[in-house]
Amino acid sequence: MKRFKKRLKRNKGLTLVALIITVIVMLIIVGITVGTVTGKNGTISNAEKAEAEKNRSEEKETVEWAAAQSVADNDIGQVTSGNLEHYMDSYIGEDPEGVMDYEIDDGYHGIFLVEFTVSGNKYTVDENGMVYEGEELNRDGIELPDNLVLNVGESVKLEYTTESENVTWSNSDDNIAELGEDGLITGKANGHTIVTVTTDKNKTDRCYVTVQTEPEEVIVEPASSVIDLSSMNRTVQLTAKILPETANVYTNITWTSSDTNVATVNETGFVTGISNGTVTITAKAENGVAGTSTITVQTSPTGLNLNAVSAVLDRSHVPELQLEVVSYMPETANVGTNVTWVSSDTSVATVDETGFVRGIKNGNATITATTENGKTATCRIVVVTTITDIRLSSNREVLNDGDNINLTAYIKPDDGTCTEDVTWTTSDTSVVKLTTSGANNVTCNIQSLKAGVVTITAKNPNGKIKDTATLIVIPVMSNTNKEYSVKAYYERYSYQDCYNVTTNCRNEKVKECTNDNSTCRDECTTIMGCVQQNVRKEWNEKTQMYDDVFYCVKEEPREYCGTVCNSDCEYVTIEVCDTERKCDTKYAQRLVSDSNTITFKLSSYVDVSKLRLVKNGIGSVNVGNISVSDRNNATYRINISTDSTSFSTGALILMYESEGESQEVYRWTISCK
Repeated sequence: MKRFKKRLKRNKGLTLVALIITVIVMLIIVGITVGTVTGKNGTISNAEKAEAEKNRSEEKETVEWAAAQSVADNDIGQVTSGNLEHYMDSYIGEDPEGVMDYEIDDGYHGIFLVEFTVSGNKYTVDENGMVYEGEELNRDGIELPDNLVLNVGESVKLEYTTESENVTWSNSDDNIAELGEDGLITGKANGHTIVTVTTDKNKTDRCYVTVQTEPEEVIVEPASSVIDLSSMNRTVQLTAKILPETANVYTNITWTSSDTNVATVNETGFVTGISNGTVTITAKAENGVAGTSTITVQTSPTGLNLNAVSAVLDRSHVPELQLEVVSYMPETANVGTNVTWVSSDTSVATVDETGFVRGIKNGNATITATTENGKTATCRIVVVTTITDIRLSSNREVLNDGDNINLTAYIKPDDGTCTEDVTWTTSDTSVVKLTTSGANNVTCNIQSLKAGVVTITAKNPNGKIKDTATLIVIPVMSNTNKEYSVKAYYERYSYQDCYNVTTNCRNEKVKECTNDNSTCRDECTTIMGCVQQNVRKEWNEKTQMYDDVFYCVKEEPREYCGTVCNSDCEYVTIEVCDTERKCDTKYAQRLVSDSNTITFKLSSYVDVSKLRLVKNGIGSVNVGNISVSDRNNATYRINISTDSTSFSTGALILMYESEGESQEVYRWTISCK
């Protein structure tokens, strides 16, 4: 590259040419001829030669001084184009006519060519500060390559052209390159040297040798790395180390990624993760030598979701639950997703390595799933024991208006582990009031509020398990006479008195077991058996009271097998008689009454359609018309008609009937006047 020097001012007085011209003019004036002055050997010609020699000498002096100063002023003891130019300018000073204008060409690997533009003189300066006149260093008769570039350790034999038979070699710096007698030069260290060849006729040429070191290996550190996209730092800085460390050319590194969708790399080796995957980052020197680093881009979970955040395990039904991870956050998480399961209280609930939870006893426990990087999700487990069966202590109760009664619900399981409470309801809250108590609300106090028939239900919380009871609240007579006097007269009437008579008794042998009272049987048979009984009230004429009569409301076939007596089975003699029904006609008298009225008050108002007056022994025949006297005070009037009803001493009975149930409210004793 050539450097063009600006014209400098120079203040050195009159030049020699100006002085000569002045002298010539003066000589002409005094009569000296022009030829004498301007001829080939004239005064002017000689003066020009002297001027040129003076300029050449001054130019060389300038270059030598500047080269010497450049070497002295440089830390490495070598000439550079910058300091060479600086010291030449300093030496030349001001040059208004431009006599010392120059150019520097530094394109020869440490060899500088200085050319003065006015004189055309050229000077060669090597990096060691040596100055040679001319552009080519006196290579008449022999020729070497102008420049040679070697790598350290590389050997090249310099080829030359000459007619001389013998040449000698010299090297300006043996530390840079080793030169053999046959011109074989081997690079030793980075730097520059000048190889000179001289013929036996003292003709020389020079080769400017540059020794360099190219990269032989590129090591990328770290050789492998992991970028986690869930972390705060999603990058990694790679560095490229060039070997040998003395490499001084082709050291610029180019970075590339094998898949920019996974990771990118910039010009400094700074890698940024993009998505899950593996890429190869390559650092390549200018001479093609390259090194690599393997980058794995992954995503760890930042959170996770379970298929349940809470669950109730019922020891009575389904005490188990399979927990599992349904998703990770982010969805791209691909490492560290294995989880471990832990229960906060294994006495309440256990969990195995697969997330299978089993309830052990009533209580609360937290199941925690933890990923490999410590992220957690929990499920709150509540272990309960629910009701499996309910049976009431009674399915039918009768109580007077104003009274109360307790019902008990017997529940399963009955070992005290049940966690559910019994719920009690009534079909009509205006008839009764319910108050529960006891563990699991198994006791219900029923307070009657008014007459009526209600259904009491005891059930579990979801209503699927229950039992019911019918409760009859009968009205209570508030005030009335217990004795009713009837005006009547007696009349005679007949009736049938029937009875059973045994006849035709005889002895018969039957096969019976002697060791018990069963009949000896040889096989099983199917009979109808009662599986559900109920009770009803029936009037007893003899006792003049209602008796409890049990009757079967549901029959089902069942197998009955008698006892097989084997050797203990024998025949016995029993008496067998026939039965005959006989009736006798008998006579009695009865009381016939006129129309009479009874007024009474009940504990609460009852619709008259639910009240009926009967005479004991008459059955369900009404013996009076009931009407409301004062609804607000629950006062009623009975008009007793005896036109078609026979009276005798006994009782008039007020019956309360509702929902198919019939209950006695009150009875008046009949007396005749």
